[in-house]
Amino acid sequence: MDQLIAILRTLMKHWLKLVLVPGLTMALIIYMTANGQKTYKTEAKLYLNLQESKSTSLTDEDMKQYQIHTVFQNIVELLKSKKPIERVRIKAVRKGLEDGNIFSVGNENLVANKEEVLKRLDEIEHNNEQLRPKQFPDTLIASYLDFHQLQIERLKDIVMSYRIMDSNFMKFELSEHIPEKTQIIANLFIEALIDENREIAKNKIKSHKDLIEGLVRQAKADLDAKIKKLENFKVENSIINLGEHTKAIVVYLVQLEGTRANLMAKVSSSAKGKSEVLSTVAAGNALSLDLTTNAEIVQLKEDLKRLNREVLTTSLEENNAAALAQVKNNVETTRKAINAKLIELTGKSPYDPSRIQLELASKYLNYDLDTEINADVLSIIENEIQRVTGYSKKFAPFESTIVALEQEISTAQNVYLVLLNKLNLTQTMESSSGENMIEVIDPPYLPTKPEPSKRPVIVAAGGIAVFVLMAAVFIIIQLLDASIISVEKFERSSSLPVIGALPKITDKEKDKKLAKALQLIHQQQILQLLQLIMSKCFDDEGILMLTSSQAGEGKHYIALELQSLLEGSGKKVAFVDADWMNENTYESLIDFKPLVENNGLIKNRTKIVESLDKMKTENDLVVLITSPINISAEAGFWMELSKHVLYIFGSNRIMTKVDQRVEKMLLESRLQFLGTLLNKVDVENMEDYLGEIPKKRTFIRRITKKLITRDF
Repeated sequence: MDQLIAILRTLMKHWLKLVLVPGLTMALIIYMTANGQKTYKTEAKLYLNLQESKSTSLTDEDMKQYQIHTVFQNIVELLKSKKPIERVRIKAVRKGLEDGNIFSVGNENLVANKEEVLKRLDEIEHNNEQLRPKQFPDTLIASYLDFHQLQIERLKDIVMSYRIMDSNFMKFELSEHIPEKTQIIANLFIEALIDENREIAKNKIKSHKDLIEGLVRQAKADLDAKIKKLENFKVENSIINLGEHTKAIVVYLVQLEGTRANLMAKVSSSAKGKSEVLSTVAAGNALSLDLTTNAEIVQLKEDLKRLNREVLTTSLEENNAAALAQVKNNVETTRKAINAKLIELTGKSPYDPSRIQLELASKYLNYDLDTEINADVLSIIENEIQRVTGYSKKFAPFESTIVALEQEISTAQNVYLVLLNKLNLTQTMESSSGENMIEVIDPPYLPTKPEPSKRPVIVAAGGIAVFVLMAAVFIIIQLLDASIISVEKFERSSSLPVIGALPKITDKEKDKKLAKALQLIHQQQILQLLQLIMSKCFDDEGILMLTSSQAGEGKHYIALELQSLLEGSGKKVAFVDADWMNENTYESLIDFKPLVENNGLIKNRTKIVESLDKMKTENDLVVLITSPINISAEAGFWMELSKHVLYIFGSNRIMTKVDQRVEKMLLESRLQFLGTLLNKVDVENMEDYLGEIPKKRTFIRRITKKLITRDF
């Protein structure tokens, strides 16, 4: 807290400097920036048409947010890159070759050599070259660009761009000193940015296209190889259309299975019919017909079996409709012939058969014929099923291989189609404007008023900076200052008590009230010192030793003040000056310096002792002013002769180890130590010791003092 108070006091002490120097600095800044150029700013809003859809993306992926952020960063870096700035410079030169704009100023040399300049500009753009300032006409171009302040570094400084939040919009800003020039350069920058971005996108797409073209050729060759492999496999294994062939075999097997089931049902029903006929005969209806007696019926039976085989064989052949109908017709004819023979045989029977006997005989014969015919045909069907099944087993391994090859062909075909579609997309994008197109939403406008000047901010910042710097210097000085400037600081550094403090009085003090107060303080402090001396040192015929650790502490001045106060008091006090290091002489002081200087103490020792003894008997007190203890050799001698000691210490001096040794010497001696008199103290540092000092103060200093002392 004490340190803080000291710092505040230091700042208040130098308040005039802290106000005057920053004020002068601000005035200087105002003067230096009086003729500053005005700045005009234009803005534009751009839209970045990103390829965020899979269908229009070369990578078949949606753009992630970090990828979009990277694209915007690339655009911002591209804007301040050297190549697009060179485009701006070239466009500005082309603009300068035209009439009716701000860039027409200073274009006389360009217009005079227009053909050479245009040819050179085309070369620079086409070959991506740099200007050669020492060659014609590059010297004219460079001079023109410098005239209009279109240097590369300056163009980088006047342009700025950034993304608007998380949108696909971008803000473009440009500042210049002329409104028309601001708008034109902004348009040139945007044109150069769009051109450069389009060129980069097209180069990127071209590299993609070249890669995809190679992949398309490779995919087409792979597809052709797989198709050829399938064709060779079919040719090697005599396979025309395995799928349809297998389907036909399956259908045919299903038909045969159906026919076999039908025949087995017929055989079973015929056997059951025969058993029923025989059961009827056994029940009492005798069958009087001998089927084995007539050879014609047997022959017709064989014919019927043969015809049924023909029906089966003909049904297995292709284009057999007419032949199958003829064979079936022959079967019916044979059946009718057999029935006719049965009727004939019945009529020739020696018995008179009844109607039921004829029907039983006919049924039995028909059942027997159907059983034999169907059983024979069933055998043929089963053999055919076995043959077809064995034939189909031959194609089973081929089918799995062909299916695998067809799947490979399908996969290769899909890859080829995807790559072909991607190739068409890249070709379309290459022929247009490429990826991530930049579109101008709000073009740069013509600024009508300059931007607010930063001059007040600069002036204020300069004044504040100087103020802070000076305050920091004063604070550092205060923190590093170890000098004794007050009673409190002396008591913190020393073990000796303080019995008084004399203010520093100068002739330059203009405040009469303060000067009068200082004189009063000085007189009162000297008077208090004298009263202390009179109470402690008088009437014992002793010697009071006035000493210090260094020269120039004011011992003689204090002795003269004490002598002045004792005049007319009735007290006899002898003041002896033994400080041979002080060259001044004082008429009112008894001069012992000739007895001490030049090693005179050794030879004049007895004389000095006798003189002092005589003075002690003749006076109430002898005040002995000695030389500084730290550099004099006679300190021990004077301390043996003296009874009391008063230590004088001048303020604004840094206390050292020498002072500490002197203090130890004084405290360990047999002398009665009166105390320390602090001399030449600044009045600013005496209020904590004496109290309020009448002094003129500004309002700020009064408020600060109240804050420090908490006097509200």
